[in-house]
Amino acid sequence: MLIYDLQLFKKSSLNKHRQTVNNMVSFNTIKNFVVDLFYHCLPIDELMETLTLWFVKDPTYVKRNRDVPRKKNSPRVSLNYYKRIYKPCF
Repeated sequence: MLIYDLQLFKKSSLNKHRQTVNNMVSFNTIKNFVVDLFYHCLPIDELMETLTLWFVKDPTYVKRNRDVPRKKNSPRVSLNYYKRIYKPCF
């Protein structure tokens, strides 16, 4: 694990912004490997090695002092969306 942290740090030092593990990539990787985690008899070390490789593969940039709040829609706009535009799929 330490080796991959160093690799990520080395990649990050070459860029203007710091890099971290992409949360969506890590979540998707864990979701894809959940069967291997609980069902198959794979060695845990081998599985952790594979997961770590996936985590380091696609890092994201962290910008300093960057906290963009989400846009809040008014109740009228929200109601219009759910009445006329939103199409639920079952």
